[in-house]
Amino acid sequence: MAHAAVACLAAAMVFLGIMAAGATAAGMNSDMMWIDSATAKPDTYAAFRGPFELAADGEIELRTLASSWYVVWLDGQYVEEGPTRFEVKHPQYQSRRFKLAAGTHVLAVQLHHIGAETRMLLDMPPFLYCNVTSGGSEIPVQWKCSRLPGYRPQVRRINPQLGWIEWCDTRQNPQEWQSPGFDDGKWPQPVPANTKLEQIAPVTIGPVQYLTHPGKVIAQGKLAEVFGYEFDDVPARFLLRDLVCDKLPPQGVWRRYDLGRVRLARPRFVLDLPEGAVIEFAYSESLSDGRVSPYITLSTGQSCNLDHYVARGGPQEFFPLTPKGGRFVEVHVFADAEKVRFVKEEFVERT
Repeated sequence: MAHAAVACLAAAMVFLGIMAAGATAAGMNSDMMWIDSATAKPDTYAAFRGPFELAADGEIELRTLASSWYVVWLDGQYVEEGPTRFEVKHPQYQSRRFKLAAGTHVLAVQLHHIGAETRMLLDMPPFLYCNVTSGGSEIPVQWKCSRLPGYRPQVRRINPQLGWIEWCDTRQNPQEWQSPGFDDGKWPQPVPANTKLEQIAPVTIGPVQYLTHPGKVIAQGKLAEVFGYEFDDVPARFLLRDLVCDKLPPQGVWRRYDLGRVRLARPRFVLDLPEGAVIEFAYSESLSDGRVSPYITLSTGQSCNLDHYVARGGPQEFFPLTPKGGRFVEVHVFADAEKVRFVKEEFVERT
């Protein structure tokens, strides 16, 4: 009887192993996660944090993949973004290697669920895959997650071929949540994602490079609003602003930058601003009558190539999640000009 019980148990384990392998191949990978089991609404931003331990100094491999755009920080430093384009039947994860000291390290990931098909990615249920290995063994990561409530969803599509603009009141998001010392004790654990992917494999192209360029200011001045209301026509409101203020009292400041050529990039600025200041970055491939126009030509529909933020107050980094194409960038800041300080102005190019 004992031998029969052992044989049955062994057979059951083999059967479960086969089922597990089949589930993984069918996209039921338990490593793929999301913030909750509810149906995700389009244009949702999620934050993930996960500490892990290294028993000794060594090298780790970080493997990442997501349903749509994501950025990764390791111990508070920006280290990765993605995904590379992939087919549902051939998903591929990105890989980066880092040498780390023994002890506790913290991963932080921000993921934007687009919830619509673009020319680069299909619409699919949201998921994040983020795996750490060292010496051929997987390192456990204790994940926590949260929706980022500061983002107002579905304000405008960039154009019908791309995703959504970023419209964010940063005061509503947890401050410095990417930093290792942030307290995520009240955040829930993620749940398995409802994915329908085949088994993932390593990416077959070379790693994407990130190049940092200093901001080259080519013009600047004071500005005033002339078109209302805030959501009536977002790109028109930007383009119609008075950048001379010879008749209207100024309401803020603006600066224009030249990246030298058309690049896929995003600003990484540190601005010292009063609470409630409004910041907008607009992007264009060329200047229209000397100005940056946030309209994209040949878009097959309405376009809006800008991002919008409300400041917490004090020195703060503004670093849009998704890079955008353009050579010229214009930043508009609505605040008392005497209280606006540009601390750092640079652009991160994806190439």
